[in-house]
Amino acid sequence: MDFYYCVLKAYKGLFKKKHIGNSHFFASPISKGEFLVLGLIGEFVKLENLLACVLIARGPLEHLEEAVDSQKEFFKGRFEVVEKLPCVAKDLGQGKYKVSFPRKGKFIKSDLAIAFEPEYSDSQTRMYSVAGEIEIFVGEKVTPQTAKMLALKKMAFIGPRAMFTLGR
Repeated sequence: MDFYYCVLKAYKGLFKKKHIGNSHFFASPISKGEFLVLGLIGEFVKLENLLACVLIARGPLEHLEEAVDSQKEFFKGRFEVVEKLPCVAKDLGQGKYKVSFPRKGKFIKSDLAIAFEPEYSDSQTRMYSVAGEIEIFVGEKVTPQTAKMLALKKMAFIGPRAMFTLGR
């Protein structure tokens, strides 16, 4: 099983492209048969040192590599796999997962704990927290009131067609 840390670069302008930012994604196995794709939206205000992520996709583990490859193809040079690390994922129950790495990466420096956050989620938007030592700049502070708006903004940023589809 492999854990992917990916970046989607955003540009604006018709004739002269100007870089306006990056979207960060984690594609992670969560059990022996499933994976999650999480879009990083910021850091929780109430929950210190936890990254706030929105669920982008969930699927069978055998399609994880295919899903990442489809994004590379769809976005051409804008989508980049920054780090691909072998990992062992364990489902702890009740929406909690632990991802362990035999060797640490340049940006992922420790094991990760992923947990579903019902206080920040609603029927359309599922929010997760990611805990661990990760070297990524996070600008937004997420509160229960702003979580949905930031999640919808992230979904709009990556586009309606590019939701880590599996050949659909």
